Amino acid sequence: MNALTRRRIRIGMVILPILLAMYVLWTVRTEILPFVLGTAIAYVIAPAVTWIARMLPFHKTQPHMARGVAIVLLYLT
Repeated sequence: MNALTRRRIRIGMVILPILLAMYVLWTVRTEILPFVLGTAIAYVIAPAVTWIARMLPFHKTQPHMARGVAIVLLYLT
């Protein structure tokens, strides 16, 4: 294999997956919006959940339960 063929193969191995990913994202663009919004909401409320969980009295003994209760409290408010 000469250098030109190797270069073309490398370029193809970069461009084809990018084009495939763009096609898949374009195809599912309406279905992916709820996941993007959910991720954004989770990112925004994460500091509040951590703060509320730390304020709960059982945070040291049951941290997972404190986080769950904090999430429920935040959603209820």
